[in-house]
Amino acid sequence: MLVQDLLRQAPSEDGLVTVLQVMETCRTVKLLHGKGRPRLAFARRPQRVLHYYFLDREFGLMYVRIQT
Repeated sequence: MLVQDLLRQAPSEDGLVTVLQVMETCRTVKLLHGKGRPRLAFARRPQRVLHYYFLDREFGLMYVRIQT
């Protein structure tokens, strides 16, 4: 795995290891206008997703996934 290779190259005890950015097709909500009042509909569209990888002394390697 890329993150584990980074840790082998530059060992760290804790803190932010890396941030990876990928494009994923994600489910989002879209506002539709029409007769009467507007409504919400689900749509699939490509979005940038950020993965923040952290190394914690107690819990080990973990990540947070943020859909932008």
